[in-house]
Amino acid sequence: MFRILCSIRRHLFILWNRYMLRYNHIYYGKNCMIFDACYIRNEGTAIIGNDFLLTSDGGYNPLARNLKAALVVNRGASVIIGNRVHCSSVCIWARKQICIGDNVKIGAGTIFIDSNAHSLSYEERRDDVLDARNAVSKAIVVGNDVLIGTMCIILKGVHIGERSVIGAGSVVTQDIPADSIAAGNPCRVIKTIKKD
Repeated sequence: MFRILCSIRRHLFILWNRYMLRYNHIYYGKNCMIFDACYIRNEGTAIIGNDFLLTSDGGYNPLARNLKAALVVNRGASVIIGNRVHCSSVCIWARKQICIGDNVKIGAGTIFIDSNAHSLSYEERRDDVLDARNAVSKAIVVGNDVLIGTMCIILKGVHIGERSVIGAGSVVTQDIPADSIAAGNPCRVIKTIKKD
C-alpha cells in the first residue's frame, strides 16, 4: 500500500511540476520528470531538453538529504539544459546565462550561480537596488557528458569542458578543460582522462 501511495504522489508531482514549468513559460522536451516539490521561477528564457530527470526533496536520493531543488531565472537571463540531463536537488540560479550540455549527470545538492549575488562594495550592499544592480555576472557553460559530484558549487564565468569529471564537494572557480578529472576548493585538474 505504501509503495502505491508513493507512486501516486510521484506521478502527481510530475504533473504539477510540468504545469509549473508551463506557467513560468519554460519550454521542456519529451519525458521531462521532476519528482517532488521544486522551487521554479522564470523571468527570462529557459529551455529544457528531452529526458530531463530531477529528483527533489522527498528522499529519492539519500545524498540530497531532502533538499528542495530550485530553478530561478532572473529577468533578461537564460538557462539552457540539454537532453538526458539527470540531477538531484540542484539549485540553478541565473542572472546572465547557464548552459548545460547533453548527457550531463549532476550530483545531489550542487549549486550553479552565475553571479556574485551581491556587490563587493559594502556601501552598495547597504542599498538593495545598488547591491542587486552591481553584482557581477558571467555565463556558466557545462559541456556534454560531464559528471559533477555531489555538493559542488559552480561559480560565475566557469566553462567545464566535455567529458570532464568534477569531484564531490568541489568549488569550481575557473575553467576546467575537456577530458579532465578535477576536484578541490578551489577545483583543480588532478589528471587527464585518456581516450581509448
